[in-house]
Amino acid sequence: MKRFDNRTVIDTGGARGLGASFARGFVAEGANVVIADVLEKEGRTLADELGKQTIFFRLKRSRGWCCSSRPTKPVSRLALSLLPTAATCSAPCRS
Repeated sequence: MKRFDNRTVIDTGGARGLGASFARGFVAEGANVVIADVLEKEGRTLADELGKQTIFFRLKRSRGWCCSSRPTKPVSRLALSLLPTAATCSAPCRS
């Protein structure tokens, strides 16, 4: 049994760089991974590369997006286990 079998991870900023490394590592350890990012092409490419344990969710970029965008579809039916974030935000976040 792998460390993340039967677990779901939403990896924000997961399309490239550190986030992509997180996604690869979690898949290798058995997790189902949602790659959430504004970079659609890179995110879909990575999800296709990693296989059936992985889906891509495109985040929308807008003022305060880092605080207000949350994947709800198609991941609302998944039991979330972990939410690592490699996404950065340069705009001030509104509460």
